[in-house]
Amino acid sequence: MNISAQSTLEKINIGERFIRIQTNVGNPIIDIELIENTDNCLTNCYAVLQIHPHQEITLPNNSDSEFAWTFKKEKSWMDDLVSYHFELLEQTEHVVEVPEYGKINVNGTCFDEENETYQCEIEQDVQTGSHEEITYIDEFVPFNFWGETLEANENYTLKIVGKKRLEFGKTNNIDWIPTIKGFELKEWEWWNASYGYRICQNNNATQNIATPFNGTDGFCGDIIWIRNATAPENICAYSTVSGICGGSIAFANDTGGKYWENESDSLNGNYDSSIYDPDTEQIFHFDNTTWVDSSGNGRTGSIEDSDPSITSDGILGNAIYVDGDDCLNSNYMAGLDVRDPYTICVWAKNTSAVDDDNMFGAAEQDSNVHDTIELKWQRTTNRLYFYRIGDGKAQYRYANDENITLDDWNHYCIVSDGGADTDMHLYLNGLEQSTALHADDGDFGADTVTRDMRIGCVKGTNTYRHWPGYLDEYKMISTNKSADWVLDEYMNGIADARNTTLEENSCPSDDTLINETTKFEAANLFCNLNDGGSSGVLIINASDIILDCNGMNLNGTGSGAGIFNDGFDNVTIKNCKISNYFIGISLNNIDSNVENNSLIDNKLFSNNMGAFFYDGVFKTIISGNNITGNEYGIYIDNYIGEGIEKNNTIINSSIISNEDYDVYITADAYDFFINTSYETEYVNNANLSRQWYLKVNVTNKSMVGIEDAEVSVHDKFNNLEWQENTTASGLTGWNIITQYNLNSSGKFNYTPHTISGLNPRYSDNSTIQNITDNEIVYLLLGDLNITFNVTSGEDGSELDNVNIICNYTDFNQSGDTTNLYGPFTFPYGIWWCKFSRENYYNKTVEFSTNNDKIVDVIMSSRDSLTIQEHTWLEAIYDCLINKDCDVYDLWNQTYEITSSIWDQFKQTDESVVISEVTTNSVVNETSNLTIEYLIDVPVKEDYQFLPIRIFYWFMDENNETCYNQAKDTGNAETPFCNPLVAQTIGEVNTQINFTVELRPDLPAGNYTIVRRIDIDPENVWLNYGHEAIGMIEVTENGGKPDIKLSMNGEPKKHEMQDSPTHTITETEEALQTSEEPKTTGMMTGETVKQTDILSYVAVITSIITLVMVGLIYSNSRKRTI
Repeated sequence: MNISAQSTLEKINIGERFIRIQTNVGNPIIDIELIENTDNCLTNCYAVLQIHPHQEITLPNNSDSEFAWTFKKEKSWMDDLVSYHFELLEQTEHVVEVPEYGKINVNGTCFDEENETYQCEIEQDVQTGSHEEITYIDEFVPFNFWGETLEANENYTLKIVGKKRLEFGKTNNIDWIPTIKGFELKEWEWWNASYGYRICQNNNATQNIATPFNGTDGFCGDIIWIRNATAPENICAYSTVSGICGGSIAFANDTGGKYWENESDSLNGNYDSSIYDPDTEQIFHFDNTTWVDSSGNGRTGSIEDSDPSITSDGILGNAIYVDGDDCLNSNYMAGLDVRDPYTICVWAKNTSAVDDDNMFGAAEQDSNVHDTIELKWQRTTNRLYFYRIGDGKAQYRYANDENITLDDWNHYCIVSDGGADTDMHLYLNGLEQSTALHADDGDFGADTVTRDMRIGCVKGTNTYRHWPGYLDEYKMISTNKSADWVLDEYMNGIADARNTTLEENSCPSDDTLINETTKFEAANLFCNLNDGGSSGVLIINASDIILDCNGMNLNGTGSGAGIFNDGFDNVTIKNCKISNYFIGISLNNIDSNVENNSLIDNKLFSNNMGAFFYDGVFKTIISGNNITGNEYGIYIDNYIGEGIEKNNTIINSSIISNEDYDVYITADAYDFFINTSYETEYVNNANLSRQWYLKVNVTNKSMVGIEDAEVSVHDKFNNLEWQENTTASGLTGWNIITQYNLNSSGKFNYTPHTISGLNPRYSDNSTIQNITDNEIVYLLLGDLNITFNVTSGEDGSELDNVNIICNYTDFNQSGDTTNLYGPFTFPYGIWWCKFSRENYYNKTVEFSTNNDKIVDVIMSSRDSLTIQEHTWLEAIYDCLINKDCDVYDLWNQTYEITSSIWDQFKQTDESVVISEVTTNSVVNETSNLTIEYLIDVPVKEDYQFLPIRIFYWFMDENNETCYNQAKDTGNAETPFCNPLVAQTIGEVNTQINFTVELRPDLPAGNYTIVRRIDIDPENVWLNYGHEAIGMIEVTENGGKPDIKLSMNGEPKKHEMQDSPTHTITETEEALQTSEEPKTTGMMTGETVKQTDILSYVAVITSIITLVMVGLIYSNSRKRTI
């Protein structure tokens, strides 16, 4: 039969996807160009080819001949489709019904000249009839490709329609490209003289040759393959014709044709894991007994105990059947930490009443220490268990699931969010189940899974618990997948989990029985069909099937039903447009319940009832439907009292603009509407739950996501609806939120909802939202709020006019006149603030910011004892006089007053304090203690000089008493003890030398000298060393005191460079004795009165002298404060 050529479709620019098949002497045979392609498709794929024969070609009689079309899932993996067929673009004749319009007079309202209304007749356009017309459109029609003849020099537009196996676990659709002889069309290019030739030999090997080949005895294959690759590929299976050498090739009776292409990946068999979720670890389809891991990770399973069998009764293709003592070892999971996040899913059907059945499990039982991950159904209690055990501590959650019954396929998923004490999620048939806590021993540490996951059982040390029934499509992923991802997995499964397909290409007749999975291959048919018997135009007549209308519009005359299902289970009806019937789709029951049906992506309009559920219809999922312009959108009724069960779920649909009610429910129904838009509803003696999806995005003030923020959502009655920790991007998954429940007693609103977020590094935050649609709620967690409560130590009164300086550079004091001070925001960490007020000693307080808090600051008056000091003295008196030491002991343990000075010790920073050397260790009438310093002054932007100060405290040898020196410096330690202080300045990024001379005021005895060096970056002194540097011995020599200093350890010396001596202007009052040396530099100190010291101790007046001995400039390094 000859077929006529026709005009081509408009070409789509998809790159160079063109090949020319020609003889070895350059005569063209046929041009094939790919002009349109579903580069990414899920299951239903197609390609449109422009074919131009250069000579008449009779196509082979079967698909196994030379012209062999195969398909690739993606660039590096060959794979045939499950099924495919051809369509040819032709101009087809169609008879359409065209409406006719006329005018009639009807009663209406008119306006007079004074704009008053009155009744009148007005003219109106109405449809008065219709007539048929013939129209011609270009469309693809079925075409029996094999055996047809293509005429020379004509153009043919051919469409290849293929159905691929549904691949679970992918994040993107799978790329596919039609190929000839196993080579991608997009890889071919024009001949290049540098390319080599190869041919197939009789032994199916290939041979490279230097010149084109005409075909001779000893070689089979008139087609020469020409490629740029150097390594030959075994392509002979594609180039022989019935094993006869020199026979006719598929394209022309010619000796030799040739192909060429420029890539070397056509048949290499490599797997590109990008077609799956990148975190997919293992997938078993169970289509054969090789137990191949289809994730591409190569984790092939192995049999333990008895050998499971393969059955065709799978959810997708074949399935594994385990009869109660079979088990498959996945050979994966051992070595993982039980705290890792993961998602594990499987389809399962239980066929036995055996209790405690495990779909899968990885368990080790050794005494009381377990590392376990398993999913179990306990039939006697109808409980679905998720076990997670680590480090000897158990976390079990279970769901009460009456929906699990024998001999039914169900989709199960467990999701662990990861961590020591984690959220654990159980999913059944795409929806998360409400779970209860069976056991929780608390956080557990690292615990490695010691056994690989078993599928169909769980293996402990000595025990198996087997699953009796079917298992299919097992998948393990190493991340915690979201609720919407799990729902997609389930919906993909029920949409394509059928084994046979009946292809229909024309409109059906009334009362067509649908006995098996059926798809109308001609897309978008328009079929005017009256339901004469009111039993449905299309009548579902079997369970476990799919009806795919492929966009067909069934258009009735106002009576009957478009599609009718009376009592059949597990039926999916999808892609149907149904209009002008009394009922669009009817699910009904007479003798038994109608269960587990799905209505997917249908459009129901202009009916009396779009969808009608009548008696015993339950566990139906309605997803992605558009139901509009009916009298009633969805009508759920219970006329004969059999009772409509729970859990009909209407999801991701639109039910709007229906005349009476969008949703009408009566009698014993409990139905869930999730992410479904509708406006009007009626509920009588039933329950309706209106629900939406909610996702929360938690960020900081820079809008960066906060990981591991705990998000909780409470309804307006403060009931927790869900709680989840955020991912690294600050996001939760999509979770279901209830807007309201409606029943005969009224409407119970659960919104507004309170959405809260907390993380110990940020200030908590919450928001109140009315959830009336799908929402992404953005929650900002700011820095932590710190409030300072500043009080007087004398009487506990609040202090105002306190100045606060902190080492957090972004600290902004909003005012210093009121109490409480703040709140101020601080990031997570440890900070300190200095508090100063007139007539009070400065107070520095260090605090951690790990939550919002009030920091108490007690300041001591210069004129009286503090409350602490008063309490301390009373405690001493009670202990010494009254022999009651309870308060003394408690106070000493709590505050450790006598040793509090040591709490601030900090090792000297030797990168700043380069050298600290004693050059004179004896104090007498003519000399002072002398310490020479070399300081590397840090860099501070925009500053040339920085102040430097050094404090010296003197403690008795038991570190119990601190001895006052000089005037009050504002740096007294508790109990009060004023140090000697030396101050100078140094140029930044230089090394500065100076000498400090000390003359402390001490009675006879042995003492520890404590030194602290501070450098001021900007009114906030930074401590570069606070530690004990030596011991001092004070003795009497001829009635005069002598002081000797011995430094701790070996002093760190630095060779001083010669430089001019610099002095600082004297600022101290004149010394009180002429025996003291002349003072150069800044000096603090005052003479302690004789009466202040025990009379037998000689006194040395306290003095400090600072001499600048030079500056050493250094550009070798730069440090910044």
